[in-house]
Amino acid sequence: MTNSSYSICTALHTVTSFFYPKKAVDRWEEANKYFDHFNSKLKRESEETQLLLKKNIEDLKGYFEQRGHFAHAYEHQALRYDLCSITEKLNTIKKTTQLWKSWRAIIENLNEAPFFMPDGRELQLDCRRELATLDGTYEKPNYKLDLLNQNSPRFIKDFEQIYHIILRNFSGNELRRPENFLRPMTAPGNKVLLARNEKTNDILGAMWLYRKPQNPNTLRLAFIGRHEDGAGLGIGRFLLSHLVEDETQNTDKISLKIRANKHRIQKLYEDYGFKKEKVGPYYEGPKENAYTMRLYLPQK
Repeated sequence: MTNSSYSICTALHTVTSFFYPKKAVDRWEEANKYFDHFNSKLKRESEETQLLLKKNIEDLKGYFEQRGHFAHAYEHQALRYDLCSITEKLNTIKKTTQLWKSWRAIIENLNEAPFFMPDGRELQLDCRRELATLDGTYEKPNYKLDLLNQNSPRFIKDFEQIYHIILRNFSGNELRRPENFLRPMTAPGNKVLLARNEKTNDILGAMWLYRKPQNPNTLRLAFIGRHEDGAGLGIGRFLLSHLVEDETQNTDKISLKIRANKHRIQKLYEDYGFKKEKVGPYYEGPKENAYTMRLYLPQK
């Protein structure tokens, strides 16, 4: 544990030397010092506390080691997930006051820290949610199940929010124009399940399901994703639970395709009984493999 967490500092220092512009290097080197301080505090904690944070710390180390890893983690919200996860775990063990304060210093420094994506975009980290969580002012949103309804007066806004989620979950060279998603999403036999914020009606997560006419007993999961504000809220489990329990009438199996490097969501599917059946090229876009995963349903 100690070696893994300490190497975050080394990796963070290394990546700033070629990834970030000069104006940002000082900011990230300051974050490096805070990580070093956090590590020194963590080494004094119990083995139980170290194990609680181990996976998230190792993930952060990987994100900061290479430009591509950081960009991928940011785009696909893995970075947000681990920052949220560490924050919430430390809030549950607030007796470790010095460790908690050290983590808060890291989050304060990372908030609004600038960085460049490989395609040249200059962005800033947004850690306001983590700061609010640490300060006790963050209110987790309640959400409810809903369906995308093209006859609803909210339809255009809903679709725009779904497309934003798609943008944050797929690589740039996989993306199609919005209208090329709109047509199949609203075609007969297609259904988009939504996790909707009860207070604001904004969409926190979406799941797109469809059937092929030549194989109507197979339900296909085309896409599942969440908005960055839905990180750590159990959105994926909420949608998958509804899928398995309520959307399987006249269905023999549920099938999906997932990139080989998306280990966290593969584990989520496996928790619901999905099995990896074969590996092959991933659709279009990234030159990487993907798994076909299927869940076979008992005959009723």
